[in-house]
Amino acid sequence: MRTRIGLIAVLAAIFVSSAFASEDWPGEAGKSDSVKSLPGRDFENARTAGMPLIVYFFDPNARPNNRSRYVEPLLGNLDFRSKLKDFLMLKIRTDGTDVRGWPAEFRDPAVRSASVVFISSDFKQIISFDKNMQNAQITLDAMSNAAASILVYEKSLALQKGGAKKEEPKAVTPVIEASKVPGLSDKDKKATAAPAKRKPTTAADE
Repeated sequence: MRTRIGLIAVLAAIFVSSAFASEDWPGEAGKSDSVKSLPGRDFENARTAGMPLIVYFFDPNARPNNRSRYVEPLLGNLDFRSKLKDFLMLKIRTDGTDVRGWPAEFRDPAVRSASVVFISSDFKQIISFDKNMQNAQITLDAMSNAAASILVYEKSLALQKGGAKKEEPKAVTPVIEASKVPGLSDKDKKATAAPAKRKPTTAADE
């Protein structure tokens, strides 16, 4: 009986370990294949980059960091990444040991957790997916919508700055009815009318 119980325990351990291995989780936030190649930038450098940002904040000291384990595969999704060509993607540690200057209001929502923050190029539009949200609220669709919203705002910025080329309006000749022109008398109206066709002269008329 003990042998059977021991065998079941061993099989269960193998199943659990293989499940974790299949997820390709290295056991530490910021080091999975999905995000390990993302660069970091200090706050001033990022603020003056002149393009919208997607910043992944993570706490490297939280072990296990279950939020990082959930979020990082989403950030590595190829279809999602294909929609982010206009963004600068960054990876920032909450303890500030990698880059300098990021204010606490950006880092704190990821302490003992992780967050994904979408930021417009002028830092006036910010959409944050952080530890105050449930995993069910942090989906690829939700983050894609956040990215789309930031890009719409960026287009409005470009128009305000004159960065977008305005299409020249096409010349249209208005059609005005003579009867609706003020001051045009009946006599004038008759004068503007097409002349009546003259009847050809015949021998009988002569």
